[in-house]
Amino acid sequence: MHRSARQPDTNRVTRRVPPIPAKSGHPVLTAVVEIVLPVFGLVGVGLVLGWIGFFPEGTGRGMENYLYRFALPLLIFNAMAKVDLPGEPHWSLWAAYFTGMTVAWVLAQAGLRAMGRQHVVSVLGGFTAAFSNQVLIGIPLVISAFGKEGLVPQFLIIAIHMPLAALAATVMIEGAQSNLVGAAWRSFKGLITHPILLGLAAGLAFNLLDLSLHPIPDRMVGWIAESAVPCALVAMGLAVRRTGLGELSGALLLVSVAKLLVHPAIVFVLAVYVFDLPPLWTGVLVLTAACPPGLNAYLLALPHKQAIPLTSAGVTVATGIAVVTVSVWLSFLLARMP
Repeated sequence: MHRSARQPDTNRVTRRVPPIPAKSGHPVLTAVVEIVLPVFGLVGVGLVLGWIGFFPEGTGRGMENYLYRFALPLLIFNAMAKVDLPGEPHWSLWAAYFTGMTVAWVLAQAGLRAMGRQHVVSVLGGFTAAFSNQVLIGIPLVISAFGKEGLVPQFLIIAIHMPLAALAATVMIEGAQSNLVGAAWRSFKGLITHPILLGLAAGLAFNLLDLSLHPIPDRMVGWIAESAVPCALVAMGLAVRRTGLGELSGALLLVSVAKLLVHPAIVFVLAVYVFDLPPLWTGVLVLTAACPPGLNAYLLALPHKQAIPLTSAGVTVATGIAVVTVSVWLSFLLARMP
């Protein structure tokens, strides 16, 4: 069903920065507390519920299936279908984010190899240091800090973040085992059927074709989309409890520093001093880069048992540390907003 005619200002997002409600009338520290604590508080709720055995075994994985296969794709579809898109590709946005991601990955992977870790452990440790939890942590943080306007640059990153990182890690692991073509083909098949990427593609198609849902299914999709953020945060807490600490070592310290400090710092420098991105887009990129590692680091390591301890510890410990580091980064970013 077609929408009524509209003429979106395709440059609106890049010309001005919308006000941030959380900052209005409050010191920056208060704004940070109001944004960060509810997000990580729900992660903590999931952690505690998992710790005390409140849910039956398998509940966390069931929630993850609901999120990854259903709720989060609809959240992304709903937002992407209705947002005013920028009028042209933003190569500088991708360059700023993925250069920082690459440096964090190379730093961690080279450091792990220097520590004598196996090739597969080093690759997946680098992946953990580079792959932000954009879906379960990043989307709630961006919405809380910058509103729905912040989802535009974030979705532009999500669109190639997962395909690029997963393909690179798989090719490096399998390529070392002389199975490069097979690795590339398996990665491609997995990506074109990934629910989140399908939701992103469908929402983009609706937007570009100026389509809209009938009011009844639109309301249903909206309700499901609203459930995604709180469920994602509780599911993250359950997953942290399930993966455990794994190992505590210098390797974990290296991965955590690369992910929580090096990645966002490089993104900030490039976004501000090299590419001169708007403050809103800079804030979204840096906050996304500052997120702890995503669960995909742990999931990608499952076929490689020797890498599970480091990736599970990277997800668990870095998520805890991120309560502090994300607060610091967000304080810095909000203080710079007009």
